[in-house]
Amino acid sequence: MKNKLWVKICLSVFGALLLILIIAAIVFAVNLKDNSPLEVSEKPKGKTTNNQPFVNGETGDSENFRIPAIITLDNGRIFCAVDARYDRTQDGGGLDTVVAYSDDNGKTWNSYTANFLGDNGNKFDLESSAFIDPELLTDGKNIWMMTTFYSGGRSLSGYTGLKTAVKKPAFNDDGTLKLSKNHGLTYGYKVNLDAFENGYSSIMNNNGENTGYKIDEYYFLYDENDEKIGNIFYIKSKSVFSVVPTTYLYMTKSTDGGESFGAPELIDLKKKDESFYGVGPGRGIVASDGTMIMSAYYVDVKRGKQASSFIYSNDGGKTWSRSDDVPYNKVCEYAGESQVLELPNGKLRCFFRNNSNKISFVDATKNNDKYVWGTVVNTDIEATTGCMLSAIRCSKDGKEYILVSCPTGTETDEKGNIKHTRTDGKIFAFELDDNCGMTLVNTTSVKKDAFMYSCMTVTEDGNIAMVYESENGAVTFAQYALSDLIG
Repeated sequence: MKNKLWVKICLSVFGALLLILIIAAIVFAVNLKDNSPLEVSEKPKGKTTNNQPFVNGETGDSENFRIPAIITLDNGRIFCAVDARYDRTQDGGGLDTVVAYSDDNGKTWNSYTANFLGDNGNKFDLESSAFIDPELLTDGKNIWMMTTFYSGGRSLSGYTGLKTAVKKPAFNDDGTLKLSKNHGLTYGYKVNLDAFENGYSSIMNNNGENTGYKIDEYYFLYDENDEKIGNIFYIKSKSVFSVVPTTYLYMTKSTDGGESFGAPELIDLKKKDESFYGVGPGRGIVASDGTMIMSAYYVDVKRGKQASSFIYSNDGGKTWSRSDDVPYNKVCEYAGESQVLELPNGKLRCFFRNNSNKISFVDATKNNDKYVWGTVVNTDIEATTGCMLSAIRCSKDGKEYILVSCPTGTETDEKGNIKHTRTDGKIFAFELDDNCGMTLVNTTSVKKDAFMYSCMTVTEDGNIAMVYESENGAVTFAQYALSDLIG
């Protein structure tokens, strides 16, 4: 009897364990099922506001905004872009791009969310992709917008719980995008982003065999039954295929004055040993010879290095090249976020973020479709240069000027050391001489307290409009008479 009872107990325990294993297997299979329902957050609705393009808590359903950019079209329309940072202000973790435009010189604004993948729940999330740091460029009619794009769960330096973008090439030598199906252990799959047919491009293995999966032009993934099952930029657990978890240059174009943007393009200019190659941000330019120029920069967090450069296109944005990095000197130990403008003599002048606390710049000369940097110039104008600045060229009464906006504040710490802060925003007006030398002619105070990133544009009436970070999470639109700024 004891043996029979023991057998029954063993069978019962074995049956219970088997049942548990079966249930676990079913749950595991459901979680990994390729065609599991796709859960995405709802895209915020557009908004019309008065006087200000971005209203906290209303525009784009976001409580916070950062990194403003602004341009003017030939028809007088003012167009702006910012990061929607939702419930926080930190970099990464589910940021989207909100844009706004005004046809009445800033009295009313129409806004909408332009870059949106829907994996963030419209809030900070450790697994979300992120669009960050918009840069705008216009030929007067069309608008190109470039952002730095992080795949799911990644950021520049891995703070706030996010993982650091990796130092790996995201593209194969033939230009196809690398894909993984085993959570990044290997990249045995690829997709040709230049081979969309009827809006889709097939995912192939590295032997050129079709997997039956495909993506659309916004990188959403579809299975063999044409069911949408994720996005290749989602974190690996939310998508069957995933990209290399690094940074990407994400470019979109508008042909209707910024009222909508077309499908994106990934600009493959990050070097193989770089984890971050990102946007300027702010505004790019179209040079007098038609070259499109947008500022960018490289960062290596572990080595403490960064360097300014720019990307440029000589064929209307079809193909892009990358300039050499800005040189260093003993005063400027690094060059970060930058703004590029064209001088009357055809050279480019690049103003860049650095550690000198002196407004600094360097010129570049075009030579056989390449650009050659000159020597870095450190002016005697003191400012908080550890912050993105804005620089534009304008003219009045036959004279040429360069305007630079940036914070200039200082504070004294407990040890009596003076530190530069992101406060006391000013606009410096420099008059250019015949040799493009700069003479400071006037300084305008914008805001005494918090003043961080900013961007300026010349409006249709010849005056200056600016968007700037006025407080943590707020972006302000303001206008100035050019005659007042130059004094």
